[in-house]
Amino acid sequence: MKKTLLALSILFVSYSAQAVRCADFSTQAQAQAYMQQNGAYKLDRDRDGVACEHLRRQ
Repeated sequence: MKKTLLALSILFVSYSAQAVRCADFSTQAQAQAYMQQNGAYKLDRDRDGVACEHLRRQ
């Protein structure tokens, strides 16, 4: 039972990190910080290390 809960927790965390979109952030800096802390690399479409480049910078 504990192994099942652990596996589900890991799966949920992995999925939730990947489900984040640029539209969820107000600024590029917020998206950048989230990407760096959580590994949500889908926020960086061209893989240049900069998340959500179209958002306003602050």
